[in-house]
Amino acid sequence: MIKSNSKRKEYNGVTVQYQCEFMENYVAESAVNEGKGIQSLKFGEDKAVIFFIGKNGVLTAIINASGSDAGWDMVSLSEAGYEVSSFDFYYDEVHQKFRICFSQRKNQLSELLVSEEIVLNQTHLEQFKSYLKYESKRLSQPSRIVDHITMDQRGVLFSTSFEKTDALYHYFEYHRQPENYTLPENTIQAKQLSVGRLYGDYGVFVLYEIGKNGTMLFQSFPEKEGAEISQYRFETGEVISCFDLLEDEAGNSILYVAGKGIFKFDSPDDEKEQVAPKTISYSKIDVSKNDDDVTIWALDKKDRYLYYITNTFQQIDARGNYLNTIQRWTLPLKMHEGITEFTAIKGDNFTNQLFLFDTGSEQSKLIHFWQDEVSKHWQEHPIQVSDLNATVKINTYSIDLHLSNGNPKPVEGQIHISGKENMVIYINNKKYFLVSDKSIGLDFSDYINIVCPLDSIAAAPIVIAADFLDTDLVIDPTQGLQEKIKEKITSGKDLSNAKKQNGDLLIAGNYNAKELDEIAKTINTLAATAGQLGHESANSKSGNQITANGTVALAVSGSVSGNLWTETGNTLGDLFYSIKKGFTEVTAFVINKVKEGVQFVIEIAGKVVNWIVDTAKGAFAFLERIWEKVKVFFKDLVEFLAFLFDWQDILDTKDALSMTVNKCLDGVVPQIDGLKNLVVENIRELKRKVDKAVGFDELKDDRLNTSLGDLAKANQQMGAENTVDNRPNWVNSKKEVMFGSGSVNTNGVNTEALKDFSGQTKDPHLKKIVDLIAKLFKGELPLGEFIKRMGQVLVEIAFELIEELVKALFDLLIDCIGIIKEFLNAEIRIPILSEIYKKVNNGHALTILDFSCLLVAIPMTIAYKLINGTAPFSQLSKEEFSNRLSSSII
Repeated sequence: MIKSNSKRKEYNGVTVQYQCEFMENYVAESAVNEGKGIQSLKFGEDKAVIFFIGKNGVLTAIINASGSDAGWDMVSLSEAGYEVSSFDFYYDEVHQKFRICFSQRKNQLSELLVSEEIVLNQTHLEQFKSYLKYESKRLSQPSRIVDHITMDQRGVLFSTSFEKTDALYHYFEYHRQPENYTLPENTIQAKQLSVGRLYGDYGVFVLYEIGKNGTMLFQSFPEKEGAEISQYRFETGEVISCFDLLEDEAGNSILYVAGKGIFKFDSPDDEKEQVAPKTISYSKIDVSKNDDDVTIWALDKKDRYLYYITNTFQQIDARGNYLNTIQRWTLPLKMHEGITEFTAIKGDNFTNQLFLFDTGSEQSKLIHFWQDEVSKHWQEHPIQVSDLNATVKINTYSIDLHLSNGNPKPVEGQIHISGKENMVIYINNKKYFLVSDKSIGLDFSDYINIVCPLDSIAAAPIVIAADFLDTDLVIDPTQGLQEKIKEKITSGKDLSNAKKQNGDLLIAGNYNAKELDEIAKTINTLAATAGQLGHESANSKSGNQITANGTVALAVSGSVSGNLWTETGNTLGDLFYSIKKGFTEVTAFVINKVKEGVQFVIEIAGKVVNWIVDTAKGAFAFLERIWEKVKVFFKDLVEFLAFLFDWQDILDTKDALSMTVNKCLDGVVPQIDGLKNLVVENIRELKRKVDKAVGFDELKDDRLNTSLGDLAKANQQMGAENTVDNRPNWVNSKKEVMFGSGSVNTNGVNTEALKDFSGQTKDPHLKKIVDLIAKLFKGELPLGEFIKRMGQVLVEIAFELIEELVKALFDLLIDCIGIIKEFLNAEIRIPILSEIYKKVNNGHALTILDFSCLLVAIPMTIAYKLINGTAPFSQLSKEEFSNRLSSSII
């Protein structure tokens, strides 16, 4: 085990300890399944509300809820049993006014519902469905299907179709009922329509088919009944499949159309402007604007690739260095694949935000995909909602922060957590959308857990601020990884021998020794550089010279050329993400250490870009690309690099504790059995002592050594001389009552009844007593011998009862231990935890003993590592630990 990224500091009597781990985590969430018609609105600076129609036909809203369990809340807006065919909403960001309209069908009839206007605020979002009140609008032909709905501040526009009839479109202002309109040509269905304004006229932009070709038309609404309607056609000259609108400063709509290529129309009379070449056919575009920055997202019709285009073109000089930004369209840059639906909005901190239905992975899911305003890097995270019946495994950096107050007074003020980039994090199992200029405030607590979900080994620093801290505490989560990489990867031989946790080789391909040595040197250099950059960031230093060991060159294919990278115009953050996804290939690169940080000279398809990185995250991000040159990807790095605070360490501690408890229980049984034998032997020894103490062998009275017959004769002789005293003859009188007086003689009595009873009983002690009584009355035993033997029998009976009772009690105790062990090792079902436990423990079920030991193992493992810097069982096996501990206990 390698020492983890852990620190201990003391500030004004408050001790702060933290440890960072690269590990797999589990959250009680489930992904959102694929849907259709996805749309989103921006709420506030960066929050979002997502709308889509689920597979069950229900209109669903997913609401950004920072600080909740999953960070998103899901609400159904339509009723089950109906199938929503289309929807749209209108949201005025300035006044926060919101309406939504949708059409739903049941029994082949359509219903159109439009909500009353509400002022959208956080309270309304938390109780979204209850605040929406709907009005049902009259449809002249309810059998027609509502295909498309579009809304604005004035009213609702929608189109309908029905088999073997012409398409219609309809419009109504919110306080009126729908009116029907026809298109100039016959067509079965309108492909797309939207409300807009052209030359000051208010009307509809509509795309529909005429034969095999499509036409793009604007048709105004009449200002009053019988007024003239204006029409304008856009000469696209190409097959068009979709469009989107942006509003200019005068309030008119700028038209963007896509099909074979993407084109822009400021008006029908202006020449179209080519935005993207005709090499790709697009099925959907989404155009958004923030100030003067325009972003276009376009979906490839055939391969479902998602492309990114922007009008902020990055210029570079002859050496490949960035100069400035101009207003010019970039080339389409491939950013995602397997996308069926998407929607985009622009924000302040998350510059571009997209929500994608991704079917390219093993499970279809809704993804939040955004560009960070600070770093310009792209990040993604699945949108998940709280679900106690499901768990999701995520790769994370986990930070455990321990605070101990040594002052007599409680700590006042809050602890503030922020990031040096915008990111999604979990704090104490609550999800937050962290933006760089804001912090999350928490009351003072002994323990804070921060989890940073990631799809890369690169991560931005976390900043902890509080009144009791002299300076902000900057935690670089990657520090432990840097140290491990520098130690583990020093040569090509280390790379070729590196193994994942399952024992498989990390690098499976065939690479020559020289190539592996180059890669190993590059990896080690980048890890060291990332460490220096992270240290500078943590100490708030800048502009310091980084120790240079020369230039590291890694030319995977050829050498870096001197050509210019002038065609794309994208930022390095854009290019980097495309490289990460495998859409753009780096053919060669050179790494130089410079004053500002580390410089990457990258060759992509023969073109060169210079990139200076001044953050540990940037260096780590590029480090990941180098791993990929030998076909080692993020999932492989997780298996190779996850260390220290991984579940296996915790499970080893849990297993050791569990084994110890079971061994102690097993060991107690022979101990109890031995104790039982000891007690029984003591009881028997006590019986022997009682026999001796009572002194049955020392009866002195001669009369006790005569038979009953002799006693009877003696009584008769005494009766002639004295008055009869019945008390001495008590035994003899009882004998006459029991057996009659006729059979009495000097030789004894008739004892046939006792003999019969003795033969029938199965109790040995009762048989012995009856036999003794029979011998007494037959005259075969003197009275003294009878008393002696009867006393011995009664003592024997008493001690045997005591012995059996003691044995039964000890056997019951042993049985109880068995029952306790069986109970402790029986499977239990705990929501979330049982499923997580099975996943991390190779399918083994969770038991009461496991659960109890797990609760102890987690803090025990963390504490052990904080103190010793290594896992509890790095030198001593859990079996040896269990044997030693259990033997010392029992």
